[in-house]
Amino acid sequence: KDSLQEAMKTSTGRRPGRHIGRNILIGWQMFIGFLFITLLGALIMQIRTNEEAQIPWLSIQEKKDILFLPYGFRSESKAEIEAELRAIPSVKEVVALDYYTSGFEFHAWNGMKVLNEQGDTLQVSQTNIETNVLSFLHVPLLRGRLTERPDEVLIDQLIADYHHLDVGDQLDLLPEANNTRFLSTQENSDDQSTFIRYATIVGVIDNLMLKTSINGNGNNRMYQQGGIYFTHPVNNGSFCVKSYPGKVKELCHALNEHVRKMGMVIPKDYDMELESLYDYVRKRNSTMREFLALFWLFACIALIITLLGVYSAITVDTAARRKEMAIRKINGAKARHIALRFARLYIILLVITASIAFALTYILFYYVGEVAARE
Repeated sequence: KDSLQEAMKTSTGRRPGRHIGRNILIGWQMFIGFLFITLLGALIMQIRTNEEAQIPWLSIQEKKDILFLPYGFRSESKAEIEAELRAIPSVKEVVALDYYTSGFEFHAWNGMKVLNEQGDTLQVSQTNIETNVLSFLHVPLLRGRLTERPDEVLIDQLIADYHHLDVGDQLDLLPEANNTRFLSTQENSDDQSTFIRYATIVGVIDNLMLKTSINGNGNNRMYQQGGIYFTHPVNNGSFCVKSYPGKVKELCHALNEHVRKMGMVIPKDYDMELESLYDYVRKRNSTMREFLALFWLFACIALIITLLGVYSAITVDTAARRKEMAIRKINGAKARHIALRFARLYIILLVITASIAFALTYILFYYVGEVAARE
C-alpha cells in the first residue's frame, strides 16, 4: 500500500489527475463540441420536419415522384396538352395548377370580404383549385362532399374553426367589393362573365394553404393560412405530373421530349432536370440548409479540438502514472480495470457536458418554436 501511494505521487507531491484547471478546460472543450453536435442534430430534425409539414399527406418519396413542367398553357391548348401528357406510359396522374399556385404553395388573394348568414363581415383568403388536386395530394376531406356547381365552395379546418363556419353555411361573396378573379363563371352563349353572389360551403378539407413569407432579414418562414377554395376549371396555368414508383428518370426523359415538341430549344442529347415537388420544398428551407452547412463545419472543428485535448491529457496522465500502473498490474489488476480507472474522469466529464448541451439545445429550440408559434 505504501509503495502504491508513493508511486501515485508526482514530483510536486500531488496525485496525478488532480489538475482542476486542466480538467475544467477539457470539460469546456467537450461542452462546446457536444453543443454544436446537438445543435446540428436538432437542425437536421427541424429541416426534415419542415419538409414533411408542407403537403404532409405525401411521403418524401412521393414528393420526389411529382414533377413540374417548365411551360404554361392557355385555355385553348389545355385539353390537347393534358391528353398528350396522360398518354406517356410513366405518367400516373396529371393536374392543372393556377398561375398563382407555385409548388402547391397556394398564393391566395388576401383580404377577401364575405358575409356569413348572421351578416358579420369575415376577412378571408381565397384560391382556385381543380378538384382532382385534392386526390393528387391525398388531401383528406374531413366532412361534407366535393363541389358540384360553381356556387359551391370548400373551406379548410383552420377557417372553419376561426370563423365558426361549417358545411351548409352560406356566404355572401360581395362581388362589388372583392377582386373578382375567382367569382365569375363563363357563359357559353354570349361569352359574358356572370358573377357569383352567394356560395354554399359543401365540404371541409384539411389545412392546405401553406405559404412562405420573407421577413426583413431575407429569411424564409413557412406559415399556415386558411382560406376558401373555389373549384372552377383552371384556364391559364401550368401542369404537374406524378410518375409511377421508380419511373421518375423515365418520365423526366419523356417530358424533355415533350418540351422539345412544344418548341423549347434543348440540345438533342441533353435532358434538363425538371423540378420536383421535393426540390421545391427543399428550396423553401434554403436558409436553414445554409446554417446546416455552417454547423457541420463548426461541429467538426469543435470535435477535432476536443479529441486532441482529451488525447493529450490522457497521454500526459499515462506517462506520469506508469509506475502506478505497473504496481497495480503486479497486485493483480486487469487491463480493463486500469483503463477504466484512468478513463473515469473523462467519462464523467463526457456525461455531464453532453447532458448540459442536450438540455440547452432542447430549451433553445423549444423557446424558438414557442416564439414562432406566437408570431
